Amino acid sequence: MINNYKGVLEAGKARLFLWVFLIVPVVTFGQFQINFPVSRIVFQRNNSNEAAVPFHAVVTTTVTQIKVRLVVRQGGTTTGWTTFAATNGAVSGRITAVQGGWYDLEAEAFNGSISLGIKRIDRVGVGEVLIASGQSNAQGGPYTTGASDDRVSCLNYYDGQITEYKFPLVFSQLSSDVRIGPTNSLYFYGLLGDKLVQRLGVPVLIYGAALAGTSSLQWRQSAEGLVIPENDQWDGADDLRPYRAIKATLLHYVPRTGLRAILWHQGESDKGKSASDYISNIQKLIEVSRQDVGVSTLPWMIARTSWIDGSPDASITNAQNQLISQVPYCFTGPNTDAYDNSFRQEGTHFLSTFYPQLAEIWNQALTTTFFQQSIPYVLPQETPQITVGLPQPFYQYQGGHLVIPFVDEAPDGPESGVTYTAQLLSSSGQFITNLGVGNTRPLRVTLPDNLTAGTYKTRIVSSASSSTLSPPITVFTPTYPKKTGTGLIGKYLNGSDPNGTVLYTQLDGPLDMTWFDQGPTPYMPVRDWLASWTGQIEAPVTGTYTIKTSYDDATRIWINGQLIIDELGAHAWPFIVKGQISLQANQKYDIRVELYQYWFNAQIRLQWVVPGTTQAVYIPKDRLYPSAIPSYTSGQSLKVAFPTPVSFFNEITPIRLKSTSGALSSAN
Repeated sequence: MINNYKGVLEAGKARLFLWVFLIVPVVTFGQFQINFPVSRIVFQRNNSNEAAVPFHAVVTTTVTQIKVRLVVRQGGTTTGWTTFAATNGAVSGRITAVQGGWYDLEAEAFNGSISLGIKRIDRVGVGEVLIASGQSNAQGGPYTTGASDDRVSCLNYYDGQITEYKFPLVFSQLSSDVRIGPTNSLYFYGLLGDKLVQRLGVPVLIYGAALAGTSSLQWRQSAEGLVIPENDQWDGADDLRPYRAIKATLLHYVPRTGLRAILWHQGESDKGKSASDYISNIQKLIEVSRQDVGVSTLPWMIARTSWIDGSPDASITNAQNQLISQVPYCFTGPNTDAYDNSFRQEGTHFLSTFYPQLAEIWNQALTTTFFQQSIPYVLPQETPQITVGLPQPFYQYQGGHLVIPFVDEAPDGPESGVTYTAQLLSSSGQFITNLGVGNTRPLRVTLPDNLTAGTYKTRIVSSASSSTLSPPITVFTPTYPKKTGTGLIGKYLNGSDPNGTVLYTQLDGPLDMTWFDQGPTPYMPVRDWLASWTGQIEAPVTGTYTIKTSYDDATRIWINGQLIIDELGAHAWPFIVKGQISLQANQKYDIRVELYQYWFNAQIRLQWVVPGTTQAVYIPKDRLYPSAIPSYTSGQSLKVAFPTPVSFFNEITPIRLKSTSGALSSAN
């Protein structure tokens, strides 16, 4: 066996020359692909400064085994070679007892004793992994200074909507031009990472899972998976935010890296509220997070924080102190209420000039004693190759659709050759039925019409691997019978003129569609397009309906000739808006939905709250009928003139649009 990377390359060249000379078929480097680990990932070490590093690869039939080792870049100890046998086109195993440090992984493939070549993954770490969560003073804002040390890593990704199937398995240095995925800004975390790496001597990976303006009650109720009545919902309640920021990180990343602790900075939105409620809410939140990881000892470090609108609330910080003293494996975080308005803007958020000091007070809280006494979550014997997120919607009627997000180490898409099957399971994990097959993420499937109401889970199975189980979904029996509708006529046009040339027509329903960096069809551009859906809608009962849509960029909805939603705002994320209309049972009404897409991503969702119910659900396809384009009795279909988007402090500011008639649309 060759123990030197350069030597392997030179010897490989010699072998290739000899094989060609002897007219023996040449084995190429493309005969194995390393899926995991990936560059700049960090695996959580145990308290003995060791971790097991998983290795997953796919191989051709020529490969019989792969030998793997970790070579020191900085700190740690180079490992010996570990041999993994190839089975059914795959190689999987663990390199055990790897010391804390920064490494390059080398993998050499063999056919028997003949080397087929070597591949290398730069920068694989064993060290510390942290999640920073809470509200805006944890989520943070843009900053100009990131980590200078090469060993500070992050997930350079931002998604406040928590679109799990878009989650990347790509890590970056936590430098000055990154975000900290899934939801945080750069903020002071690069500075903190530098301090920890220099003090501990091992790499550090920081995830961000905070969402601004969130209360302890919202964190608790979303952690419990509660179905919140429409009138009581906050933005994100219908897809279990804010807790899903933590949960998605625990579902997709922590099973692949491990975790030392959750750093919690939240309490400002609870100012003036009950201290006992705060304790109960956060205690439940901690309990659920530990259940989601599967260990009762997952550490939490809790900051003492309540300062908002110019002053603190001692009852909330006292509640945080009680949590630290009463809940096992909770540790004392910094007291940021000690920093008054001179350190803040608008009496709440920290000034950027304070970020270096903020990094230092968190560094001081993460003491040597903390690292000795906290019990990290380290990777188990088997690490998942496919992880499944929360199916959407998680509250759905029998026969309704599901969008199942998942993250796979292997590349997806038709070109990958990987086919996925979505399976429905009972709440205890027993197989019930296959829901559908596809080769892209996510999988959109349909629940059986005769499915018994109750709680279920889903799983994704590929030819190479089986996934973790999804969080639970609730299936209910609708209060009205199934009808015969087949959807609305969808027409897709280039530009923003609804009277322009139709490029593509199809039958759509229910309306629950999101497009990321692509047009709706191969014939469409990514931006500057319009879609309309026309037909009829059949009401199941008599009464006043709430029509709800989540849209991006602009939308108008007419029912029975009434313009009930009129929103022409361009923005970088979906907005939710509602309208109301009175309908008669078993009557069909003309409906027209228009969506204008100008920049970033696009989305249209169409839901209703049926009289006598409290929850918005997608309007079923069987209640939507294709028909001729309806006539309008109020409002006109307008050609939209989009102005240039406005950017402010690196965050996107929603803008309002003018119609060609010059009338300003309603505000967002």
